[in-house]
Amino acid sequence: DLNESLKESGGRGATARHRLGGALGAGEVALSLVLLGGSGLLIATFVNLLRTSPGFDPSHVLSLQIWTTGAGQKSSEDLAVFYRKILERIEAVPGVEKAGIIAGGLPLERGGNTGVRLLSQKDSKWFSSDYREISPDYFRAMGVPLLEGRFFTDADSTDAAKVVIINAALAREKFPGRNPIGEHVAVFEFAETEREIVGVVGDVKSYLNQPAPESIFIPVAQASLATDQLFQGWLPICVIVRTAGRPMGLSHPVASALRDADPNLPIGEIRTMDQVLSQSIASQRFLMTLMTFFGTMALALAGVGMFGVISYSVSQRTHEIGIRVALGAHRGHLLGMVIGQGLKLTLIGVGLGIAGALGLMQSLSSLLFGVTPTDPLTFTGVAILLALVALAACYVPARRAMRVDPIVALRNE
Repeated sequence: DLNESLKESGGRGATARHRLGGALGAGEVALSLVLLGGSGLLIATFVNLLRTSPGFDPSHVLSLQIWTTGAGQKSSEDLAVFYRKILERIEAVPGVEKAGIIAGGLPLERGGNTGVRLLSQKDSKWFSSDYREISPDYFRAMGVPLLEGRFFTDADSTDAAKVVIINAALAREKFPGRNPIGEHVAVFEFAETEREIVGVVGDVKSYLNQPAPESIFIPVAQASLATDQLFQGWLPICVIVRTAGRPMGLSHPVASALRDADPNLPIGEIRTMDQVLSQSIASQRFLMTLMTFFGTMALALAGVGMFGVISYSVSQRTHEIGIRVALGAHRGHLLGMVIGQGLKLTLIGVGLGIAGALGLMQSLSSLLFGVTPTDPLTFTGVAILLALVALAACYVPARRAMRVDPIVALRNE
């Protein structure tokens, strides 16, 4: 029986070891595909987040945390005067273009919220909205566009008519098909306060991977002192400064201006808005780095494992290869035979890996943005990468098989 005679001489034990090695090699490929697929999806998510606009211009913007709870203000008027005082001192610093105040949380960070009710609709119900208190130049300092109406001015004082600015998300949801300027809403600020909508601004995101929430903005001069002090228990006031040059270069002059206004004013973290933007995607960056590291390690192990499996197979089939060469087998045929064995194991591993990845990647869906857990481009690229690694791992054993001397192989046998 020529077929039996040409089989590897190691017997059933060698065949079992060969099959076990092949199974382990295919398993390594499958595991590599799962890890590389996950890292590929997270890399695509990270790239999409970097391309996503947060709704404001973070370049050349500095933010400083302050707390006014112990500054001695006894009323909303006192607080408005204090804010105006520190903003005037900051805007006098050379290199400062605009300065503003925001209370209730920075963009891209956890913020305050309160209840809002539409007064133009009979029996309208309260709904939750993000809530911010801002100074007149805040939107200009942040580069947030005005879509309808106007920004706040110094005329929107404590004694003036109560006004509010809403974002585009709230306008689309609550005032579909009509201009909300001039409409009235009730805002819960320890009491129901009626306010007129005077402006609509662009959406500013709280999380880059989520749509902007419905938000309202009221002038700091018209904010309730009790509401302002309550929010400061969780979130510091932030001074926003747009600079002509490098923002951190003005951190010390701006901090000095704040201390000149009140030597006892607590000053917290000083950051650029680019840093705030970077910190908002820190978790995605960490997961991407972690998955990429493990995926790269798995890819290396798969390559080493495939090399070991094919090398062992070639060593066990030396006699067979010698006979094939002696009978006139072309060396290119031997090369294809060995590489084909490696690619067969790779395809089996890719098939198993895709089957496992399609189930496991669903657990990553909450972390993804702009890409689906079954993105065909990502998994196609990973499969091609694994095939290339398998080819490289099989090349050395295949070259060794091509150089087998039939006389030596048969003599050793």
